Amino acid sequence: MKKIIFLVLLTILSYKGYSQFTPTVEGFESTTGPDAGTNWTLGTGNWAVFDNGVGLGQRWSINTALPYQGLNAAYVNRENIGAGNTSEDYLASPLVTIPTNGQLHFFARTFTSGNQGTIYQLKVAPSTQSQTNPAAYSLVQQWTENEISTPFNTYTEKVVNLSAYAGQQVYIAFVMQWSQAGTALGDRWLVDDVSLVVQCDDPTLATVGSINLTSATLSWTGTAPQYEVEIIPQTGTFTGTGTVVNTNSYVATTTTAGAPFATSTTYSYRVRALCSGGVNSNWVGPVDFTTTAPGLSCAAPIVIGALPYSTTDDTANYSDNTAIEGSPGASGCGSTNSYLNGNDVVYAYTATTTGIINVTMSPTATFSGIFVYTDCADIGVSCIAGAADAGTTIRTFDLNVTAGTTYYIVISTWATPQTTGYTLTLQVVNCAPPTGLTATNMGQTSADLSWANPGGATSWEVAVQLAGSPIPTGPGVTATTNTNYTVGSLTQATAYQYYVRADCGDGTFSVWSGPYLFNTTICDVAQQCTYSFILKDSFGDGWNGGTMQVRQNGIVVATLTGPTAADGQNPVPLP
Repeated sequence: MKKIIFLVLLTILSYKGYSQFTPTVEGFESTTGPDAGTNWTLGTGNWAVFDNGVGLGQRWSINTALPYQGLNAAYVNRENIGAGNTSEDYLASPLVTIPTNGQLHFFARTFTSGNQGTIYQLKVAPSTQSQTNPAAYSLVQQWTENEISTPFNTYTEKVVNLSAYAGQQVYIAFVMQWSQAGTALGDRWLVDDVSLVVQCDDPTLATVGSINLTSATLSWTGTAPQYEVEIIPQTGTFTGTGTVVNTNSYVATTTTAGAPFATSTTYSYRVRALCSGGVNSNWVGPVDFTTTAPGLSCAAPIVIGALPYSTTDDTANYSDNTAIEGSPGASGCGSTNSYLNGNDVVYAYTATTTGIINVTMSPTATFSGIFVYTDCADIGVSCIAGAADAGTTIRTFDLNVTAGTTYYIVISTWATPQTTGYTLTLQVVNCAPPTGLTATNMGQTSADLSWANPGGATSWEVAVQLAGSPIPTGPGVTATTNTNYTVGSLTQATAYQYYVRADCGDGTFSVWSGPYLFNTTICDVAQQCTYSFILKDSFGDGWNGGTMQVRQNGIVVATLTGPTAADGQNPVPLP
């Protein structure tokens, strides 16, 4: 049961030197109804029920079926007052002293969906006037049916600023006004948990910082002991319930409903202060923020998993991160020129073992570079490795890595060009890889593959793929020769590529070398191709303004049309 009539929630010293004030809550728990003889104790004296003399069949009473909380709520019903008439039903508090920065809080709801035209008002009358004189009251704020509660059948907290009456004794009245136009009636009104409080200051300067893939730091300014933060997807609807925090910032990773943040997604948040005595400020916001996409910054990089790793992408799919603009660093970068001026993409690799990895970047544009750092703060300051060049040659280097250390890899350009396409490959280095890959004796279904052997290996693995395939992630076919290794069962007239890696002899392999591109032929090299030339014009007497077909093994591979015939006849299609 709600037993909080004239309950002293907490004696507080109000903020910023405001005078001491004891807030109270009127829950309308009396069982006799809100008339002049009922001693409800928000203020000094009794509450009063009266009207403007129109619509005497209904007056303010109590409702036991639909309180906000506890057993009762104040309630006024609608009635038929006749077209052209206006009724005003008053529920007026005893005299109350408005504190500095005072606010009135109450919970209200209606009964009917839509707007029937009822007006809900809050009015104030000075202590020098009669409590029950409608003419003594001045309007402070009013609401339509759609404004007083949303949705209509749910209690909504309303907050009214009464600081203009600070230090004065006044009567506060809830007034339901209804002007009837025809036979239709207005709506009803429920009011509960009325409290006069010292305002809880709104937070200010709500901001968002450190936005990552799946988190964001929300911050604001204020002096309250606690705050409530509500976070929703930008397309969602605030519910009025959030997460309580004890500081002026909050690292958020989920919505208030508990859904984890997704990358590249926009969310909205709002915040309110929770002050002593159960008093809340207004909600401040909403403030929108968007989680980042992988690769846009060092704080939210594209994470490289197990090696070998290969990806083909374009820095045009990312942005120009001005926080890392200019030179890649003063040392270890392969260049001190402005190779971070273009669009940037950032990768992160955490080494699982201590050893050597090979980093290779194949660009499609000029003036591009790749740079490696062990700390985001080092980007633009100092690299541990890097390669940059004005041409389109492959940028490659070996990198000593330590297990557990994260390495940040940045690809960018010395604009112009602003962007570049690229293929990035990372592989573990265990021994010297093959070099000098070639392919010879290409036939319709076979080719001979050869490569140099700088590490003295005696066994290799070969992976033959369709051109454009990613770097192999599994084993290849074992080869025991590196000269004219024949691969068969290929498809005629098809583009292929192959990778090869050396067996290091200790259960490990070198990095994959490749890809090397080659094509199978249309016809077998050994037999050559049989060509037939068929010339015919409209008279069948040779190529005189007619058409010539070139057929290869019976297949038309070219059609040539000659000059107009001397007899003026046009060539005809050949069968």
